This record gives sequence, C-alpha cells and structure tokens, in this order.
Amino acid sequence: MKPLFISATGTGVGKSYTTQKLLQSLHQSGRKPLALKPIETGANPTPEDALLHLQLMQKLQLDQGLSLEEICLEHYKLPASPWVSAKKEGRCVDVDHLLKRLLEFQKRSDPLLIEGAGGLLVPLLKEYFMIDLAEALEAHVVLVISGKLGGINEALLSLEALKHRQMSYTLVLNLWEEEKKSFEEISAPYWEERPERLFRLDGELEELTQTLLSAI
Repeated sequence: MKPLFISATGTGVGKSYTTQKLLQSLHQSGRKPLALKPIETGANPTPEDALLHLQLMQKLQLDQGLSLEEICLEHYKLPASPWVSAKKEGRCVDVDHLLKRLLEFQKRSDPLLIEGAGGLLVPLLKEYFMIDLAEALEAHVVLVISGKLGGINEALLSLEALKHRQMSYTLVLNLWEEEKKSFEEISAPYWEERPERLFRLDGELEELTQTLLSAI
C-alpha cells in the first residue's frame, strides 16, 4: 500500500488539519493509520504539528507506543524552509535517514500519512525538494488547496509539477470560514470545469477517504 503524502499550495493552507481529519476518517473506516510529520520548522522548542498528530493517535489508540521524536524525525527552530532552518543551526537535513525511517513506518501503517512542510517545492537540501521526497516514497499526493483569491494559480503551479513527474494525486479543498462566500464566486466556477475532482474536506470527507484508499 502506498503512503499518502499530504502537501499544499503553501504554508497555512491546512495540511495539519487535513491530516488529522483523514486520520480520524481512516480510523472510523476500520483502518489503522499512522500520521507523521517527519520534518518541522518553527519548532521552538516543540514541533507542535507533530505533537497534535501524536496526541490524536494516542486518543484513538493508534500510536503504537511511538514517541514525539519518532513522529517528527527532524525539527528546527527557525520558521523557514528546512534547508534554510538547518543551515541556520549548522546542520543538514539527512534525507537518507528520513527515507529509511519512513519506509520502515510504511510497513506498520494502514496506511501511512506523511505531512510535508510547506508546499511541494520547499527545499530540504539546496537541490532536493519536498516533491522529491514524495516521489522517492512512491506516495500518492493529497494536494490541499486554498479558497482564497490567487488560489487557482497556486494550485495549477503545483499540479504542473506533479504532472511533469507523472505522480498520482488527489485535490482537496480546505476552506477557512472567511473564504467560503468568496470561493463560490471567484474560484468554484473554474474548478467545476476542471477534469479532476476537487473534494471539499468538510462535507465530502467519507467519499474522499474511500477514493484515497482506492488510489493506494
């Protein structure tokens, strides 16, 4: 079974929220998923997103005794790209270690949810990006898009990157309350004409979950 790699068109779009909703939905469908945030920046000192995943898995009795250090394999203080944050601390992201550990976790997950940091082209190394990590894991990408003005452009740029590498993906819309009215007017008409399905996280979660299980 392929892992699900949760990415987004940018920071603050809703990757962590989406990961948690999928974790709950998969659990309700009888699966035993794990959710990891393998690398997190802005952790000063605690990787908060990873901690939220761990706490939810503990609540659902899915954590398998994992520690926060296993949920988040590398974390850095500066809220920037991992490459910049690691450089600031005189460190370097150990991509080989990340891949090795994630492949190990994949064997004990049903399925494995991996939350990325930022968007697909966020650098882990100078010439190694989040999309490279997802591709190396042969993951199915869950691309979370924004409903704000400019969200279409951001989403299409990410889709171009995925299509260029022939990577499988599913589009998910996470609408913040203040975006709901404007989205229907400025963005929904475009997405309704697109060939790929855009799932709304709130309202179509069960159908989204079944679609993702079929894809992996």
